[in-house]
Amino acid sequence: RAALEEQYRDVSGQSLAAVIAERTGAYIEDKAHALGAEVTAEVTVREEDGAFIPDRAVLFGEENAELSALLTQELGIAPEKQEWRAER
Repeated sequence: RAALEEQYRDVSGQSLAAVIAERTGAYIEDKAHALGAEVTAEVTVREEDGAFIPDRAVLFGEENAELSALLTQELGIAPEKQEWRAER
């Protein structure tokens, strides 16, 4: 039973991490659009003190300094953890 509970927590955590990554990506895309940029974002999260927080972002589109600064300020994704790619 303990093994099943542990397995459930693991799956539950993975699902939550996926939802947070997806919603953070959508948030970044909305912010980019508001800045007049076309960007698609793929976000990776990490677990910190039991919470999932954005850790890295791969951004498809033209690099945008304003969006990059916003990711650092609002989401805590440091510039060195932002990877810009011209196309997918």
